Amino acid sequence: PKNTGGHYYLGMNIGQMARVRQLKALGMVKEMEHHFNLARELDETFSHAGSDRNLGLLYFRAPRFISVGNKERALKHLRRAAKLAPEYPSNRLNLLEAHIDAEDGKGIAVQCAALRELLPKAREKFSGDEWATDWLEWDKRWRELRDSAGN
Repeated sequence: PKNTGGHYYLGMNIGQMARVRQLKALGMVKEMEHHFNLARELDETFSHAGSDRNLGLLYFRAPRFISVGNKERALKHLRRAAKLAPEYPSNRLNLLEAHIDAEDGKGIAVQCAALRELLPKAREKFSGDEWATDWLEWDKRWRELRDSAGN
């Protein structure tokens, strides 16, 4: 009950199961949300603010009318993740994606500037073989999001 990682990774595993179950996954969304909220209450900084990051992504990607989709709640959690762990590239990339989706020019400009400054430093901090796969994803997303933002 008090294991942050247990709740966090259970929420992530439920999310992976939900990806393959499609419509049957709707019932799993509340369970994911519950475990991410518990992990967040226990340690909001765990896994580079992973609970807020995952809650933000859940609210950002879930359907609005038949599930928990809510762009305002998504932005709240994505901003929180970026505030708690600003050095973690995924937090900023997710926030940039949300600003692009919202067509928020100011938010896009702020996040693009932050990422330009952050990425060289992050490449030093998150280095080595254990981060290679993450960097492939981060670099690809940064290129795609930068192109989408017109930067």
